[in-house]
Amino acid sequence: MIFRPWIYTGDISSTLTKNLQHEETDVSLNFMDKVEIGKLTLLASASRRHGDYVRGTTKNQQKNNVKDNNWATTFGLSYAPTDDLSIYAAKANSRNRGTAVVASGKKNYENDGEILPSVRNSNAEVGMKYKANDNLMMTLAYFDMKQPQTMDVKDAAGKLWLTNNGLNRYKGVDFSLNASFADKWNAFGGFEWLDARQEKTANGKYDGCHVMGSAEWSSVWGLEYKPDEDTSFTGRLSYVGVGKYVKGNKEELDIPSHVTLDLFASHKAKINGTPVKFIAACYNVANDSHWIAQAGQNNKFMLNMPRSFMLSAEFEF
Repeated sequence: MIFRPWIYTGDISSTLTKNLQHEETDVSLNFMDKVEIGKLTLLASASRRHGDYVRGTTKNQQKNNVKDNNWATTFGLSYAPTDDLSIYAAKANSRNRGTAVVASGKKNYENDGEILPSVRNSNAEVGMKYKANDNLMMTLAYFDMKQPQTMDVKDAAGKLWLTNNGLNRYKGVDFSLNASFADKWNAFGGFEWLDARQEKTANGKYDGCHVMGSAEWSSVWGLEYKPDEDTSFTGRLSYVGVGKYVKGNKEELDIPSHVTLDLFASHKAKINGTPVKFIAACYNVANDSHWIAQAGQNNKFMLNMPRSFMLSAEFEF
């Protein structure tokens, strides 16, 4: 068995309190500059963030505020040798406020109520965009993203702590295209190959394992028919490959792949002179049942939604 559900007992009112979990104040200042030198474009931006938040839920934990002051930077460049081709590279770094430790289910953390230190995220990407003609646009990119993770760790006394522990590293390739292959017909789609692994975990416990919930392959393809400028009918096919569930002994179990079909229709009109767009959708047309993996969420996965219908209207005032 890879999933054992649990639910709250009927009345949990006695466990609810009015204690402050955290109070946060953020002030940020952003700088950005763009330089064009012939066919070369350089971009740089920086954001200074000052975070100040109360830590924990008990008076003892709240004695000292947590200061989280840091810079987030982005650097990029692009080169367009022709009007139809662009090559680019970018690097971004940022920090996220630390995770709040909250006991749940059978997990009673020794540091329950605390807020973990902030963590640094980084993302690097190189790619190219190519416009073959007025009817075909393609994009290809390679990315390398590092994202720190939290993990349950037991100390020598067997007590459970939630800690910042190791990182999830996502490396992969993205491809996408948009095409108009006939009058009133458009196609769109793409695929992603992902190699997501865990690194630098405590005592190498999960080093080399897949990121929990990650799937190596995923893809989306769609077809749109526009009988006129105001009306559109779209079908979308989504595929998610085999996901990974990682057990404590590094054993990996498979979360089955699945394919989902969604249908959409939209129409633009006016009501008393006000532009409005009506949208109708049917999600999971085949009413398929499957598990949805959540990458990097500590082996959390859930059942998909059944066949669902949606009607909406967008007004422009």
